[in-house]
Amino acid sequence: MIRLTELPDDILEDIFHGMRDIMRFPGEPPYAPLQQEEDNSRSSADTEHKTVPLCANVIALSHVCRHWRNLMLTRPHLWTFIRVTGSFPNRIMVNEMIERSGDFPLSILLTDSEQSNDALYDLLGVMSVISDHSERIRELGIILRRHARLVLDSLSECRLPRLEKLWIETQLEPEDCYAASPAISIFDTVITPLRVIHVSQMVFNRLPFHDLTQLELICSVSPPLYELLDTIRHSPLLQTLTLSIVLSKDEDGDEDEDDVDEEDEDEDDTVPHNEPPAVLSCLRRLQLQVDPVFSDAFSVLPHIAFPSSTAVYLTFSGRRLASSLSKGCESLEALARSVEHATFALDDNHAYLVSRSPQLSIDYEVADVEFDEPGQAQGEFAARLCDGFLAVPLPVLTSLSIRIFADPDSGLVLNHERFVRLFEAVPSIQRLAVDVHPDDSAYVFTALATIAKDERENEVVICPELKEFVVTWQAEPSADDFWNLERCCHSRASGGCGVARLETVAFPLLIRATLEQSVPCIVEVGYRE
Repeated sequence: MIRLTELPDDILEDIFHGMRDIMRFPGEPPYAPLQQEEDNSRSSADTEHKTVPLCANVIALSHVCRHWRNLMLTRPHLWTFIRVTGSFPNRIMVNEMIERSGDFPLSILLTDSEQSNDALYDLLGVMSVISDHSERIRELGIILRRHARLVLDSLSECRLPRLEKLWIETQLEPEDCYAASPAISIFDTVITPLRVIHVSQMVFNRLPFHDLTQLELICSVSPPLYELLDTIRHSPLLQTLTLSIVLSKDEDGDEDEDDVDEEDEDEDDTVPHNEPPAVLSCLRRLQLQVDPVFSDAFSVLPHIAFPSSTAVYLTFSGRRLASSLSKGCESLEALARSVEHATFALDDNHAYLVSRSPQLSIDYEVADVEFDEPGQAQGEFAARLCDGFLAVPLPVLTSLSIRIFADPDSGLVLNHERFVRLFEAVPSIQRLAVDVHPDDSAYVFTALATIAKDERENEVVICPELKEFVVTWQAEPSADDFWNLERCCHSRASGGCGVARLETVAFPLLIRATLEQSVPCIVEVGYRE
């Protein structure tokens, strides 16, 4: 067995970093608190599994043996990440860690105590110790269900000349979204070189910072649109922009929500109409989400410009969009014009539209029952099956894969009309791959055989460019299912838009003989395991 004294110093440091890894800021990669990697599965307020007590850090590790302790005491940078919960013993430990960290910048992360959810005085006591060294704080994380604002305001009289990262997660009640709220007092006196701001579930009605590289406002009340855009405009090196917000109103600009027309809901009279968009040439990730409460994130789209290499993630639920999101946003429109291959998946009431190159993802909730016009019962605010393609039209889409997973007990009603609208939104596709259960296949096949009118009011078969059709069955089809597919191909051929190549499982001989009259190339494949 190798003794600790025989291990190289760098191995001992790696062991410590392995322990510290579970103490990092939420959503961050190992060993790099200031670097944010792309992680589509990142969850902003899920910190229950990260409540690591302060004793599970370098202080405990430094008592493993004398050799290790001597090593730790000569490495001040190993003591700079301080995670603390609201308990009295932590004040002594914080003092010890700060003393041993030398003059290195500090990373402070405060989380709720597992023993008490109301440890305000203990947290304020710890903050009084930390505030004496506020000039060394480079990263500040406050992840508390309650009292986050009070803890943050305890630093309002402190100087934070090194603060580069501010991470706040708290609990915002729905009624707070529309209530007047005082500005966070730290912003009245603090001028910092902030580069990263992450705020979750908080009223954040002032944003007096420029030169940001990451801005995330999640389920929060943001400043008015013109102030938010001012921050974005003065952050040309912004790499990540994540918004799920409701815009706060000026005191003189409040108006009854019922008087706002749906078509003008994203307009803001305080934003000059002729002002050029903010150019974000370094933007790597744009993530916008709207729902019935936090409904204003899409308002920034007409006012920003970004490269086609930006990964765009759009999410909406509980509503139907009044118009295309790419309307007025030249960057999003240009990105959409370069999408040739996409995947559409329906998982019960959730729909996903994804393109990998360029990176575009649209995630939305669909209604159980679809209505032609909004304002009809439960379909008033819920999206239709086709709304993802209408939100960002894809004019040069040539290849589309569709996967339908519909639980009969989910309440979702599929029918011919829903798929007709879906296929009408993608008239340019030349190759279609469908993964469907036999119970739902008839809706797909009859929709593809539908006669519709084009822009010139001429009657044509839907998706007139379709030449290659791939059908994957989620269960063994019946003879009726095969006949439905044969009739679909026959109708398209009769309309002058026949399928040139069909790939699916082996047909019964009688049906295949009839199918060969409509489809010149039939490729038989085995059943999916």
